[in-house]
Amino acid sequence: MKKITDFIRYWGFPETDKEIDRELDLLNIGNIHYTAIVIGIVQALSIFVYLGFHRDMIGTSSFTSRVLTVFMSVVICLSAFFVSGRMMHSEGFAEKHHTLINVFVCVYFCLLSVWSMYVSSCYFVLGQQMVTFYTIQLVAVLFIKLRPVLNAAIILSSYIIFYVYLNGFVKAGMINRYNFMMMACILVAGALINYRLTVNHIKEKNRAKMLNESFEYIASHDSTTRLQNRYALNCRVHEFLEKDICLAMGDIKRFKAINDTYGHPAGDAVLERFGKILIGCFDKQEVFRYGGDEFLVVCVGADFEEFKKRFDRVNESFCVTAPKGEELRLTCSFGCVAAHPDTPAEFFEVIHDADELLYGEKRKYKQQLAKNSGVK
Repeated sequence: MKKITDFIRYWGFPETDKEIDRELDLLNIGNIHYTAIVIGIVQALSIFVYLGFHRDMIGTSSFTSRVLTVFMSVVICLSAFFVSGRMMHSEGFAEKHHTLINVFVCVYFCLLSVWSMYVSSCYFVLGQQMVTFYTIQLVAVLFIKLRPVLNAAIILSSYIIFYVYLNGFVKAGMINRYNFMMMACILVAGALINYRLTVNHIKEKNRAKMLNESFEYIASHDSTTRLQNRYALNCRVHEFLEKDICLAMGDIKRFKAINDTYGHPAGDAVLERFGKILIGCFDKQEVFRYGGDEFLVVCVGADFEEFKKRFDRVNESFCVTAPKGEELRLTCSFGCVAAHPDTPAEFFEVIHDADELLYGEKRKYKQQLAKNSGVK
């Protein structure tokens, strides 16, 4: 019994999330937009073809009836074309109006079904095939991705209503019940399979996209601080060219002593803390872990004096708790440069200049330590 219920759930009630629903809605809108204009053009051209072979029927009731039926289909298709076009070009429409889109799709499907029933019944009276009805149902199965139960209900109800109408009101010929309902069952099965395959395709595509994004994130971000790394910087160099930038290279003073005294896990905690302080003072997209305990900050269009003042706030906030429970007040050095690089080579030259200024600051710091300790 469980296998049967699982089978019904899999095909009739597939699980979808908001992203899958959004993509299905976009597919429905796009498919309706393009199929509507194609059907409308084909119907309009059919009048000219009909005129070419039946000029003598112009002005007759038969010709007028045919023109009216074509006009009805063109109106339905053009209306769907323009409405779906507005939906397609409205930013974020699919995310906000899932129910409205499904109502629109159902109404369009039902209107085309009613129109095709009328046209096919006219042909049926003349002893001709009901190609229009079958064609519209097939187009709906191929291009409309409604929930399986809803799609099946519309298809089956269309066939049942049409059968009752032909046998109860038209009575112009015999309908093979078996073939008629078998066609309905085949179309329902096709709609279920089409929907299921589409959902599976979207799931696989989204899964592949998530994996690619994960790999890209791993490649472009440092695992300890979760900041962008040097690979990310190399990928983004073009964003900083031909613009006024402020760039700073910085590192943590006496970081090696932290590792030697408390161990590398403590050092990693210091790096993580320092990274959080930097993205508290700068945008996360402006901060990079350049390597070791070196960090790079690149701001576009910033005021240089204000840029340098931000690092005073970084130093004021930079304290960590050591594994032994003691609070460590750490400091950092920065080499700041304002520049306008035009080429990647010039940009990396600016980084070199900031690095030189950083080492100059570190030499001054060491000289000051030596002086304070009385070491010449």
